[in-house]
Amino acid sequence: MALFGFSSDFIIDSVTVVDNVFIHEYLPRAKAEHVKVYIYGLYMAAHGGGGDSVEELTSALNMQYEEIFEALQYFELTGLIEITSKNPLNIKFVNLRGKDSHIHKKYKPSKYGAFNAALQELFPSRMLMPNEFNEYYYAMESHGILPEAMLMIAAYCVNVKGVNVSFQYVLTVARDWAKSGITTPELAEQKIKDLELLTGDIKQVFGALGKKSAPEYSDRELLSKWAKTWGFSLSSILFVAKRCKNKGGMNKLDSLLESYHKLNIRSLQEIDEYSARRDKLYALTAEINKKIGVYYESLDNVVETYTANWIEMGFSDDALMLLANYCFLKGLRRLSDMDNLVVKFYKMGRLTPPGINQYIDGLIKDDDFIKRLYAVLNLNKFIIQKDRETVGVWLDSWGFSEDVILLFAETSKDKTHPIAYLNQLLSDCKQKGVVTLESAKEHIKSFSSSPKKKDKPADFSQREYSKEELSALFDDLNTIDKLELN
Repeated sequence: MALFGFSSDFIIDSVTVVDNVFIHEYLPRAKAEHVKVYIYGLYMAAHGGGGDSVEELTSALNMQYEEIFEALQYFELTGLIEITSKNPLNIKFVNLRGKDSHIHKKYKPSKYGAFNAALQELFPSRMLMPNEFNEYYYAMESHGILPEAMLMIAAYCVNVKGVNVSFQYVLTVARDWAKSGITTPELAEQKIKDLELLTGDIKQVFGALGKKSAPEYSDRELLSKWAKTWGFSLSSILFVAKRCKNKGGMNKLDSLLESYHKLNIRSLQEIDEYSARRDKLYALTAEINKKIGVYYESLDNVVETYTANWIEMGFSDDALMLLANYCFLKGLRRLSDMDNLVVKFYKMGRLTPPGINQYIDGLIKDDDFIKRLYAVLNLNKFIIQKDRETVGVWLDSWGFSEDVILLFAETSKDKTHPIAYLNQLLSDCKQKGVVTLESAKEHIKSFSSSPKKKDKPADFSQREYSKEELSALFDDLNTIDKLELN
């Protein structure tokens, strides 16, 4: 998140500067929809970059993504912007001042005389303007496209879009092909044949997506990438398309197939099995959120950050729901709180409901004992974690039974700090090997018959330690939690 920003009312009341170079040299030659995208992009760039998704941009402009991207490709061709990333979409505007423009560059008419005549024949319903020819010349010379190849590309675009296809669209296709090394008529012919073979397939994909519009060149390019570059079969593509019918079109389908490609999942069976696991994971995530009382409009990040990791740890669905219920009862209302709890149970090796219930039952049993201990010590207070830890040491590490602890509690109940006194008393007994009920009773008899010392159950001789002795001692104590105390 940026350190500084603008409020919405500040942004609305401010201005977005459009350079006169753009208005004079580029605006007259650009389509109205393209200008719309450029100016709104400037507005977004000047005030923090806009929203986080392409969907927000398409909604704001009331345009399809393909229309917006066509405009961006046109302005990249003219050098006004740079498309630094397509997924996610990222655009950089170029400083127009002092920028060399190709618009006023002069080309020899004789060099492209035959090309001009052939190109004009492709558009019999209108006369091509000089600036259009100029754009074609610039594209061919800057990208190394042979005139014969450019004519084949233009003819292909007319066949796909009709005679009213814009020269910007033709040049966008030409630039894309040139990036793939398709600059000669032989390569262009093979490319066109490959795309035409996909005509029937792309119609099936559109049907599976619920799209009724005619496929564009970019749609065929996507299908070619999925099938030839990523290795998906048509049946796999159609299966995924049906799952996102009326939910984002080709862009959504491309995103899903890209995720499967990264996971090396391509066959119909692999996709089906993964999708089933994914659906189950999302359903479990929704149930966990509902149980602890949180809501997220999109579960993608929640699944990736939490639920998928918990499943990977080995927790069963029932175990996670049990922990979610425990969080609800304890008032833990954040997924990060549940994550901390999950990690604790993972470290204890308790990944199933029986193991988790056994531990929780143990905590309840321990609390019941602590309540009895409080009663013997005449303490009227809530159980705190520190006391749980102390009693846990007495029972688990030092090996005292509950009866022994309660017996010594009788001798500690009238002390100023009974818990601390009882802890010292039990520590003294541990060192002397007094751990059974019989030996504890004998110890209390001998302790009662000796001279009483206020709040001090045992006499410890004092000794001075050197710096070296203390250093060695605490190095050993650092590993005490790794050892089994006898």
